[in-house]
Amino acid sequence: MKKIIYSFIILMTMLVSCNDYLEEDPLIVSPDNFPRTEGDVLSIFGASLNHLHNSGGYFERGLMFLVEVGADNAGSRRAVGDDRGDMNFYTFTTSNAEIARSWRELYEGINEVNFIILGLENSQENFAPPYLGAAKAWRAYLYSDLVQLFGDVPLLIRPIEGVEEARAITRTPAIEVYEQIIQDLQEAEVLLQGHQWDFPGLPDEVFAKAALARVYMTMAGQPLNDTSKWSLAAAKAKEAKAIGKYSLVKPYKDLWLLENKNNQEIILAGQRTLEGLNTRSLLNSRTRPRPRDGDFNYAIGTGDFNANIEFYNKFTTGDIRREVSVAIEFIDSVNNDPPKVLPYTDFRRGDLENHPHYRKYWDSDRAPEDFRAEGRRNSNAVPVMRYAEVLLMIAEADNEANGPTGDAYEAINEVRERAGLAPLAGLTKTQFRDAVRLDRELELCMEGKRRFDLIRWGTFLDEMSQDQFAAENIQPFHVLFPIPQNERRLNSNLTQNPGYSEGL
Repeated sequence: MKKIIYSFIILMTMLVSCNDYLEEDPLIVSPDNFPRTEGDVLSIFGASLNHLHNSGGYFERGLMFLVEVGADNAGSRRAVGDDRGDMNFYTFTTSNAEIARSWRELYEGINEVNFIILGLENSQENFAPPYLGAAKAWRAYLYSDLVQLFGDVPLLIRPIEGVEEARAITRTPAIEVYEQIIQDLQEAEVLLQGHQWDFPGLPDEVFAKAALARVYMTMAGQPLNDTSKWSLAAAKAKEAKAIGKYSLVKPYKDLWLLENKNNQEIILAGQRTLEGLNTRSLLNSRTRPRPRDGDFNYAIGTGDFNANIEFYNKFTTGDIRREVSVAIEFIDSVNNDPPKVLPYTDFRRGDLENHPHYRKYWDSDRAPEDFRAEGRRNSNAVPVMRYAEVLLMIAEADNEANGPTGDAYEAINEVRERAGLAPLAGLTKTQFRDAVRLDRELELCMEGKRRFDLIRWGTFLDEMSQDQFAAENIQPFHVLFPIPQNERRLNSNLTQNPGYSEGL
């Protein structure tokens, strides 16, 4: 037990010492006496959400580099030889820092919620069931990302008790990981049924159902190709919709304003406040261009995440999502009359930077003074899951299971109507499949979905072989990322994915 105590205190001290979760004097705890109260549970959840959702965490950094920059519609100004640029060019190695960071942060988050689960699974406290459900749902979601990124991964459902145990860990077959994910989400549905949180930021019943639909869809596609899961995915997404808790925000541009964060469309998002947690999002800065010196008076960004003009051109005329989601010019009216306009082709005069940029996280209504005062950070609630994705899951899964049904048309047309597009009708199954894939691409751009979609659709290699930066290096084995080399040095039981160096 002492090993659990020490490892947990180290984790908690490292992750939340900058917040007010713990007293200055360390509290010696174990699963036998902690968590005892609702506040104890929130302390652990706060730690997990803090390092996963803060400006350097997985959902704002690693996920974007691996799943968006590592796909066909996003890029980075970073060059080959930079760990971030290597994600763009597919020149990364087993020692890539972004891949290692994502692996570590996902497992740290899992270890923390494992502590919650261990402490609450036999608890008789009235507050325990929904928190246990939220922990199981969150663990399942983190594992669903891990298994898509790395394939077979260690399946840990209890806190690690020390160095020797850590060094004995082996990789679990992906199908067994999926079985645990499904079990966790099914249990979470029951534990969370009807529960309403008094604050945003924790998984609820709708999230558990939507996450389960997402997992079924992943299993129905490549590499598992278990097509029996399409009907399960459609049914679960419909259950999430039927609860009636969430709806689309109209107009579309209002969805992304700071004043509307945690709106009726956001099922789960990274929070900037959770019972004392206080972090700031940098996505608005990372997705802004980095113009040449003197081009603008304020609001320049780092240019880490950009789009490409081919993606911009996939939006049809009249699709209001285009101008909200992607910027092809930068306009500065501060101390400029008339406003100063710089097109994307002239941002920095280089192939890596002269690209359109994702606009949805900017909050265009934000005052210049506010942008400067927060060091270019803001309090965005960056979405993990929103209601539009539920509708698109209904459309895709129902079509794959049954052809384009009335429910499938109703779901996709609700998303299209908000985008200002005409409803679909009279399509074949193949035509509907193409339509819903395009709407997923446009609706969910830069939300950490694209690479996962391309792989399960079986189109990843075709798309990446046409990518401006990845085309020369993309290989079939890149459907999985390498197991981080440092993890394998610490634990030689971790085998490497095919195609990558086996050296330790």
